[in-house]
Amino acid sequence: MSVPSPTTEPARAASASDAPPRVALVFVGLSLACLGLMSPKAVAVFTIELPSTCVVLLAAAGLGSIVARALLPREADRVWRGLTTLSLGLGGLSLLMLGGGALGIMGTTTWRGVLFGCIAAGAAWFLTGRGRRSATMADPPALRARGEPAFLPSGRADRVSRWFWLAAAPFAAMALLVATFPPGILWPAEGNGYDVLEYHFGAPRDWIDAGKITYLPHNIYSNFPMNAEMLYLLTMIVEGDAIDAACAAQLLNAALAMLAAGAVYLAAREAAPRFATLAAVIAASCPFVTYLCGVAYVENALVLFAAMGLAAMLRARRSPEGGAGWVVLSGFFAGLACGCKYTGVPAVLLPLALAAARPRKGAVRRGAAFVLPALLAFGPWLVRNAIHTGNPVFPLARSVMPERGGVWNDDGAARWSEGHQPAPEDRSAARRLAAAAREIGASPLFGATVILIIPSGVVACASRRRPDADAARGSRDATILTPCWLMIAVGLLCWTAFTHLVGRFAVTLIPPAAVLTAAAGDRLLVGGRRRLALLAALSAVIVNAALLIEACTRGHVFELARFGAPGATQWFTGGQWPTHAHVPRVNELAARGSRVLVVADARRFYLDRGADYCVVFNNNPFAEAADEISPEQLLAWLRDRGYDHVLVNGGEMRRLRGSRYGFWKSIDEELFKRLEAAGLSRVAEFTLDGEAGAPPYATLFQIPPAPRP
Repeated sequence: MSVPSPTTEPARAASASDAPPRVALVFVGLSLACLGLMSPKAVAVFTIELPSTCVVLLAAAGLGSIVARALLPREADRVWRGLTTLSLGLGGLSLLMLGGGALGIMGTTTWRGVLFGCIAAGAAWFLTGRGRRSATMADPPALRARGEPAFLPSGRADRVSRWFWLAAAPFAAMALLVATFPPGILWPAEGNGYDVLEYHFGAPRDWIDAGKITYLPHNIYSNFPMNAEMLYLLTMIVEGDAIDAACAAQLLNAALAMLAAGAVYLAAREAAPRFATLAAVIAASCPFVTYLCGVAYVENALVLFAAMGLAAMLRARRSPEGGAGWVVLSGFFAGLACGCKYTGVPAVLLPLALAAARPRKGAVRRGAAFVLPALLAFGPWLVRNAIHTGNPVFPLARSVMPERGGVWNDDGAARWSEGHQPAPEDRSAARRLAAAAREIGASPLFGATVILIIPSGVVACASRRRPDADAARGSRDATILTPCWLMIAVGLLCWTAFTHLVGRFAVTLIPPAAVLTAAAGDRLLVGGRRRLALLAALSAVIVNAALLIEACTRGHVFELARFGAPGATQWFTGGQWPTHAHVPRVNELAARGSRVLVVADARRFYLDRGADYCVVFNNNPFAEAADEISPEQLLAWLRDRGYDHVLVNGGEMRRLRGSRYGFWKSIDEELFKRLEAAGLSRVAEFTLDGEAGAPPYATLFQIPPAPRP
């Protein structure tokens, strides 16, 4: 082994330490240049909304620096410290927002003070010296030897591997582009962000209007765990207006995706350090990642916490004495993943818990070290649901843990169950397996990222434990990949058996698939097949790029960008976007103090306070009244509750009634004909194209005043 001379080692160390800032600056510049080529307006929107997003991220860093000090093992290097600090901080802010909101602390000034207080705390910790030392300390020699990227010959390894991050810049530009589009435009397969308008953004707006995070009897989806939505809510509060903050919240969602790519790098560094950068780029280039940046769902946060949990578990398996501290950290991240989406329980928590309690002495202790912090992180959502409904996982497990009386009824529960199962023809085992092949293996949105599991698994499993000399060059015992295999196997099994076969629910496969690909490349490299490994990785990135461009073309992304879609929330508030022509009229009524009952349409986000709605699965007092009383009495019922207008979205009502979601039997077109005969009057009709004579998709009715005695 050659020993570096004292004169050359400091220069090499300085060069290595200078490389990341240079790469980061070039990465940002290249990403913004690509964004500017696609849409100069998107660059302007990004620049305007960036401060709000940065305040949340900086506050997360400040809060996370305190939490990480307690949870992160001392041997962690600066990459671990940076990503763990941000990830823990984001999870901490989510839970802080939940707690504060539940207490009615929703003021803009208050939360701005909280965020700047977190930033100040983090800065103080850094300036006292401890934070500065941990941020600038060089990695210990053992970590440098283990972590030296070398998918090219040794002399060029570090330099080229760092600059390979630039391959992800075009994907970052696309993510920023779609994140600047107002919610409700992308994607047709997602109902143009229907779920975002209904509850990912809709529920936070309900809570802002209510001045408190409280039970919403009209929106069943608000009972889901909402770590991601808490960050969106926080952004809205900081901006002072929900609609003005829409693009800032979506940029925060895009930032979560970029942090997820960094978390994949961290996980791959534990199993195959020489291919860690390639693993991160393969994950970042997955078309689904960019796709999800265009709709403010929860999956980007889910993937971030899943990847961080996987990285910590891989590190625990490398630790000579079981890595109890790393197991605790992994459990905390798994709990945060569950707090993003219930599917995090089978897809993240269960496989990582199995990996923590691997069969050997101390399995029970390690299992407890994982599960307890997971419950600590996930528990606040369970407690909230238990208080609001009596069922900690409402609306799931109703047969085991029934909700309190009046919260739900059998009709809504039956329609929920039917609507969240696969189509009847896809419920057999054979058809479920075919759906897995179609929605995951052959999905253009997963691209080449997930399908690489198959060849990567063959290579990784064929590899045996290498001698120590080879291990120093980066190879690993294949058993370190057990957490990856568990996440893939358990995730696929649960997706196939228990979900309604939507491909998006399988995004937790991205981190283990990318790590497994890196491990396979590492094995090929040791076997002298350097070019084959590098060519396979580059081919995957190119395939993903082609599939992403195709998806964006089919989704009219580039066309909408040319029309000036970035930041154009006025298309919705002004009624210019199809299916939203009614919005300015309803908001005008609300501004005058009127109350409007919105029937069938649950896209609440662009409607102001005073417009009431009900998700199709909830108990609906209007539907119950319509089933029991006469039209004249129903009009009096509406007046007694302060309503003076009713907006009926007939197109949405017909769509829901014809779907597996169903619709309330007592509400149909005939009901409103009877109400018109009783005195209800039409005041406006709204069409999809705005042309006179076109069939209306919605009708606005005025409720007559009470008859004089």
